[in-house]
Amino acid sequence: MRDRQEQNSLNEDLRRLQQQYPELVSKAKQINRDGKETNPIAVYGHWKKAKNWLKELLTVDSAKLHGKAYVTEELESHSRMVAGMVTIANLINAGTAFPLLLLTMADMGLLGLFLAAGTNLGLIKFGNQAGEVAAANKPGNQFWSETGLIGLICLNLLQSVVSGVGTQLLLDQTNISNRFADEMIHKQTIAPLEAQVKEYQFDPDEIESKQQCQALESKLIKVQANTSESSRIFNQAYGSYEEYQLPLEQRSYYNSPPSQWAVCPRARYEEEQLTNNLATAQQELQEFNAKIADKGSLAYLQQQKPDIYDQYFNEEKELKSGMEATTVAVEMFWEKLTNGDWASLGLSMYIFGLSVITSAIAVILVATHSKREDVQMSWSPAVAREKERFLQEQRDKLLGEGDLDLDSGNKK
Repeated sequence: MRDRQEQNSLNEDLRRLQQQYPELVSKAKQINRDGKETNPIAVYGHWKKAKNWLKELLTVDSAKLHGKAYVTEELESHSRMVAGMVTIANLINAGTAFPLLLLTMADMGLLGLFLAAGTNLGLIKFGNQAGEVAAANKPGNQFWSETGLIGLICLNLLQSVVSGVGTQLLLDQTNISNRFADEMIHKQTIAPLEAQVKEYQFDPDEIESKQQCQALESKLIKVQANTSESSRIFNQAYGSYEEYQLPLEQRSYYNSPPSQWAVCPRARYEEEQLTNNLATAQQELQEFNAKIADKGSLAYLQQQKPDIYDQYFNEEKELKSGMEATTVAVEMFWEKLTNGDWASLGLSMYIFGLSVITSAIAVILVATHSKREDVQMSWSPAVAREKERFLQEQRDKLLGEGDLDLDSGNKK
């Protein structure tokens, strides 16, 4: 019935168009590839269908936010406002999330473009229908409505985060490339150097030879000097007294493996070696960090590691892989957001805040709208039956009065 009414209305509009603008209609006719005339009336109808389809895809239908049993002008007005807010929130979320989808799928070429656009349109349609389902909180349908509301909340929350990441990804390619270069250099060079420094770190008091030396020195203090016992302990600790007076390089055991040295000289030698190894590793790490700070991670990769640079970066010094860029953008955005470094996010923070605010308002409006008394009445079967009974009574009354008038006229 509704389709027939729409078709009649369309035909009436087209007839009026032909009557008022005959020349325009004549000029609008064109010959298609098969040589057949293309009727401008049919073209107009197709455009109208396309317009309705697009409207249904991108917007929330306010008529679906309430029932038909009881509909006042105020309810229709409020439903249109709620539908408008949900539509705006979903379009903002979709528009700000699209760069992330597009750049993430950029590696797939033209197919990625279609997938990104299709996914974005699907999310818009899903968000709109979730809002419609959440608002349809009619009796016996509470679980369905609550599920729709949960879906709307989750979708808006996710897209709000994605909107900030998408803006970061779109506008901050330079910092994203530098961050990736930092991570690559840290993984391949800095991390091994740090591991080496950590490996060389030691506690001097835990060196076994030093503990042995300290134990011998404690015994030597306790025994009487110039005795066979003191000489034996001294030889264990330092070697002979004559060699003890000489520099280490001139002692007889110097060219032997350190394991064959007297305990205390060996302890000092081993501690010096460990200290030197640690100092060398720390210096190497410090010098490398200074080199990176001076040149920059990206420039260092380009100059010193051209194979790695060419693998990941293009001529514009941007990451080739959209997936890699997205991963870095998510890390950067979430790190700054959780650390309270909101000022450095700039426009990303503005878009994120805008998405959160509009999404929150839309969700709250949908949730409260579904609980309104007039909305509940509009879904009520009892109210629908009462309305139908009332209308039937009025029809019967009018028909009865018409019969009386007709009879009266006949009598006249």
